[in-house]
Amino acid sequence: MLSRLTRAAIFLAAALASASLPAAPPELERLLAGIASHGPRQVDYREERTSPLLASPIISHGVLVNQASGRLIKQVIQPYYSRLEIDGDRLSISDGMREQRLSLDRHPALRGFVAAFRATLSGDADSLREHFHIELEGDDPAWRMTLVPRDESLRELLDRVVLTGQGSRIDSIGTEQPGGERSVMRIDAG
Repeated sequence: MLSRLTRAAIFLAAALASASLPAAPPELERLLAGIASHGPRQVDYREERTSPLLASPIISHGVLVNQASGRLIKQVIQPYYSRLEIDGDRLSISDGMREQRLSLDRHPALRGFVAAFRATLSGDADSLREHFHIELEGDDPAWRMTLVPRDESLRELLDRVVLTGQGSRIDSIGTEQPGGERSVMRIDAG
């Protein structure tokens, strides 16, 4: 049986811990498992791209598709049409008139970039850690995950990916590239 003093000390320690400490960032594995639990789905998005070379941002709207097979599709609907599809180790880019296909096996930097999205959507924390330094911050339910490439060839294309969300929902995906180009994609959870 605990003495009154011991019980009081435990109560006081618990009260102080919960009152004075900021909420801990969500654990990576738990966060990714929650994101993966949404399974295959389709969502609308709005993307804003900025660059030191542009006088004003480029705004586009489209659809993101995450299929059960692991196929990922980003389709721009406005202000122009384009479709980017990742299926297995193939990347296809189409503007409706022409299609270009690349093998991710022949482009390791692109493979690492794709790994960020595949690992996040499938809940694969080990793969994410293999390709990126991960900084997870925030508290439940709001969070922010910053991914910085480990691979030098990928760092030539990408400074970082920043995902934000609430609970198990991704609200935005941002990319920052060398030279100051940035993109922020806001996802409509519908």
